[in-house]
Amino acid sequence: MCDQLEDEIINQTGEEALLLVGRSGTGKTTIAMNRMWVAWQRFYAAASSEKTSTESGHPLECDWNCVFVTANEVLVHAVRDVFRNMQLSYEGQGVRILPQDAEIPTSLRPEAVTERTFPMFVSAQDWLLLLDATACCDNLDDLRASCDAQQEAHTYAVSEQRRLDEDFGDAKAVFAASEAELKARRLMPSELSAELEKHQVLVKEAGNKVVRARKHAEQCHQTLKQAQKRLEDAAKPFIETADGRGGTRSGMLHREGNLTKLLRQSEIEANDDEDDTAAQGKTASRKEIDAFSFEQEFWCDSKCDKVGYAASTVWTEIASYIKGSLGSLHADAGHLSQEEYTSLPRKLGLFGSDLRSTGTSREGVFLIFNAYEEWKRRRGWYDRMDVVHDLYRRVKKVGYRGVPIHSMSIDEVQDFTQAELCLYLEVVQNPNDVFLAGDTCQTIARGVG
Repeated sequence: MCDQLEDEIINQTGEEALLLVGRSGTGKTTIAMNRMWVAWQRFYAAASSEKTSTESGHPLECDWNCVFVTANEVLVHAVRDVFRNMQLSYEGQGVRILPQDAEIPTSLRPEAVTERTFPMFVSAQDWLLLLDATACCDNLDDLRASCDAQQEAHTYAVSEQRRLDEDFGDAKAVFAASEAELKARRLMPSELSAELEKHQVLVKEAGNKVVRARKHAEQCHQTLKQAQKRLEDAAKPFIETADGRGGTRSGMLHREGNLTKLLRQSEIEANDDEDDTAAQGKTASRKEIDAFSFEQEFWCDSKCDKVGYAASTVWTEIASYIKGSLGSLHADAGHLSQEEYTSLPRKLGLFGSDLRSTGTSREGVFLIFNAYEEWKRRRGWYDRMDVVHDLYRRVKKVGYRGVPIHSMSIDEVQDFTQAELCLYLEVVQNPNDVFLAGDTCQTIARGVG
């Protein structure tokens, strides 16, 4: 049972966004779920009155696309199960019930979404993956195919150049041997000149072939760089599967990294003419850095001055402020500058107040951050904040390309950074129909402060 205030919150329409703050056990998640339930009932009441159900033999269109997002995967499944049990009261009335198992599409594009997609209950990680696969240009496959074709043409041109280089060397060797043999025969000068001229013609022809092959290889290389540049400039998924396609739901840790960096690497590999096996070995090791790997890998490897600092608090500063704040989202570099970070209000973060450890400062944190970014760049790895910044840039550049999201509920909102929330508001059709619930006294996600 809900009291009067809770009923007002549950039945409030999309006139203004709501932020509900309360301690654990006060019913925030229940209110979020009941708001979705009331909206779902309204939708089917309207659908029934307009006779838009499956009477015509066609599935009911997704006219109300609502998403429930939270960082906790277990909570996602629990809320979805309760919502589905509530739907079962409508079983047999021609309405669509959520399937027993969640059906998360490969993207939010119209061709990937079915009538069984919404309402959607999804973790924060899967929601980022969905947005990542959605916010890309329409001709991405064509650009990739063109890039692959140019790569093959360049590889063939280089191999041909090498073969002709060998032929040219063989021709010169034959000419030298023939010249020595003819001189040993003590021919008349005119006869010697005539015989040598025949061999010189062969050497010249081989040399001309090498020149043409080098020119062709250079042209192929330039064409390849142009194709790579077009693909690099295109809006594409940040997180890639092993075959170079985004949008599957296998988890960030098993994805390839930023395709832009991969393309720059492949260009170097094309110049150095490394084989495909070596290239695959390099890209296979790409992974996401989170709070745990930051502490276990970077913190142990780094030689920068960390005296007085703790890995967990530095990661929180990076994830929440340097790379996860609203200001960092709008920065071209994807993070605050040192001046911007050190100028943040004193009570923001752990290193601006008098409670920080002796000898620590925001300047020191930023030095560690710079070392972390360089360490990460050298390995070609990335973190969640890189994904969010790249996604936001693409959404602002090409727009949101998915089906409209009419309403969104974000539970445990304290586990999301400012940058993530700003990104979510960009894809919701009506930002006033967003419900946020959280508890400032607890967090599930490490590194969000």
